[in-house]
Amino acid sequence: MTTNTQSMLVLQEVAAGYGLFDVVAFEEIGTLLEGSMNTVTDLARFNRAIKLKAFQPFESAKDA
Repeated sequence: MTTNTQSMLVLQEVAAGYGLFDVVAFEEIGTLLEGSMNTVTDLARFNRAIKLKAFQPFESAKDA
């Protein structure tokens, strides 16, 4: 994994609300390889690569 001086943010919408994540390490070449899923499926590696910056829960099921 390489570190980047520029910040890459990812916004994810789930049933509970919105999550804003800061990508601190990114495997650009690894995304093309079958083994790149190891970073996503291994919690320890994922925690080193992605940091939760903010979470905004939905106030009701209607908002979701």
